[in-house]
Amino acid sequence: FKDRNYQQKYRNDQIKGEQTTHLKKLVEEAKVFAEKLRAAKTITREDVEKAMLRKLDCGREADKELKLIEEKIVLLDCELEKSHEELDKMTTYKDVIQHDRRHYIDKMKQTMKIWEATEQKLKD
Repeated sequence: FKDRNYQQKYRNDQIKGEQTTHLKKLVEEAKVFAEKLRAAKTITREDVEKAMLRKLDCGREADKELKLIEEKIVLLDCELEKSHEELDKMTTYKDVIQHDRRHYIDKMKQTMKIWEATEQKLKD
């Protein structure tokens, strides 16, 4: 019975020693944490408001840039459409009008040859 009592006392002493060690570690960690808190800069409401205003300004600037880019895209689309129209006109000229004019020029050349031949006959 004494032996059992002795073992429990020994065990209790060991547990108390471990508990004391753990408590000392916790107290030390709390001190380190408190030091970190004191060393850390406290953020005030004004700091938060300033940061939010900066972020809002950046967002507004991004929106402005986006609108400018969209306007440039619209202008470039208009220019592209005009270029396509001009290309279509030139293609039409090349395919149709140029052929018609060439035919007209050929007829004019034939008419000139006939006039020259007639003029030559009149001279003779």
